[in-house]
Amino acid sequence: MLRWLADPQATVAEAALPAGARPARDMAGLPVILFPDEWFCRYVIDRDPEVPLSALPPCQVLARPVVI
Repeated sequence: MLRWLADPQATVAEAALPAGARPARDMAGLPVILFPDEWFCRYVIDRDPEVPLSALPPCQVLARPVVI
C-alpha cells in the first residue's frame, strides 16, 4: 500500500513509522510511505494526524476539474 505525503516538502523519519512501513519517493520524486497493509496505514493516520496522507499524488489532489 502506498500513500503520498499531502505536503511534497514534508519528510517523515523512518524511526517514526511502524514496523514494515518505509519512506520512499515515487517516479516524480514526491515523498511517499510504503505500508505493508491497510492496518498500518490507518495506524499512522490515527496516531499522527499532523502528517496528512493522500491516496493520490499532491498535484492530482490540488488539480481542479475543467468544466466545459
